[in-house]
Amino acid sequence: MITRAQIHQQNLNKIFYPDSVAIVGANKVVGTVPCDILMNILKADFNGIVFPVSPKEKFIAGVKAYKYVVDIQDEVDLAILVFPSSVCHMALEQCGQKGIKSAIIISAGFKEVGEAGAVLENQLKEIAVRYDMSFIGPNYLGVINTDPRS
Repeated sequence: MITRAQIHQQNLNKIFYPDSVAIVGANKVVGTVPCDILMNILKADFNGIVFPVSPKEKFIAGVKAYKYVVDIQDEVDLAILVFPSSVCHMALEQCGQKGIKSAIIISAGFKEVGEAGAVLENQLKEIAVRYDMSFIGPNYLGVINTDPRS
């Protein structure tokens, strides 16, 4: 039987060594955090598959975009969420429905802004528990894996 700690470790490994990444909330507005994250991944030495997720765009930087994360037919190892805090829980819920087990939540506006934000942050935690997900964030700038073997 796999323990919760083992599941969490597997999920964390996907944060640092993903084969596929969904940028949930991607856009093509140069200079914005969602666009910068997508462009940094595309310009880096990442050898995996990148899935921009944007309800408004069909392509971003020449890469097919998906309206919702659940529309992606391939397996997704890691979701990077760049949404306003008020809707971030809905995006994480869809990630759980999709079977994504690892996420980085860039979004801000949670417990650091008071009681209403704390409620939103607790929703994220509840979703993560329900789907055996692990996430880093919210209010996170992302990760850089400097392991030369990756």
